[in-house]
Amino acid sequence: MWKNTSKNIAGYSDPIILRKVFEAASKAKNDASLFERDSVLFKKNTNVPTYLNVLLSAYALDKKLIILDFGGSLGSAYYLYKPFLLHLKYFRWCIVEQKSFVEVGKKHFSDEHLFFYEDISKCIKDNSPNLIFLASSIQYIQHPFKILDIVNKSKAEYLILDRTPFSNLSKDFITKQNVPAHIYNSSYLMWIFSEKLMLTRLLKSWKIIYRKNSISEQFFTKSIPILRFHFHDFVFTKK
Repeated sequence: MWKNTSKNIAGYSDPIILRKVFEAASKAKNDASLFERDSVLFKKNTNVPTYLNVLLSAYALDKKLIILDFGGSLGSAYYLYKPFLLHLKYFRWCIVEQKSFVEVGKKHFSDEHLFFYEDISKCIKDNSPNLIFLASSIQYIQHPFKILDIVNKSKAEYLILDRTPFSNLSKDFITKQNVPAHIYNSSYLMWIFSEKLMLTRLLKSWKIIYRKNSISEQFFTKSIPILRFHFHDFVFTKK
């Protein structure tokens, strides 16, 4: 289904995306007042980042914080949270990304805390993360449930599922997301998950400690019939 639908859709392998992200991430790397998300630069505000308490709770377990950030681009969340983590005795932020991002990341962005991997299983084997961060990422890959199966089997104590699209239906759907032209001209496929099915899968290994709407408004597809959905945030701890 994914392959048939993906014809004529460049997706995240579109070179323009990497170029735009690289330009924005380079500015965020060199300016502590900025952070990058989806190739767009934002000014950091004075508010504490949403999941900082979760990250610090993971650190408190054994005095180290090892984050596996799946689909973390060139450090989108890393540069947002880094100033709040530098006092920790030990923290590693490991991004799992597609090959082109990993090559650029290793060359231009790696530092004493930030590392890049192409393979999630190797990242888990090498680092034994105690927190897994799925930040608006699994909906854009062909086989999200394979990733979730790996996550479920890991020894991580915390799981963050951030800005992920869910419907109230009992079936998962694939739709096309068009990027606003002022960001870049591209499009990619996106899963809209059944919240019921997703929680059935995850709650075998995890329990929910936090849930909210990422964005208050409801979204809908342009396809017929119209599919309505929301973006949700979840934080889980291992059972």
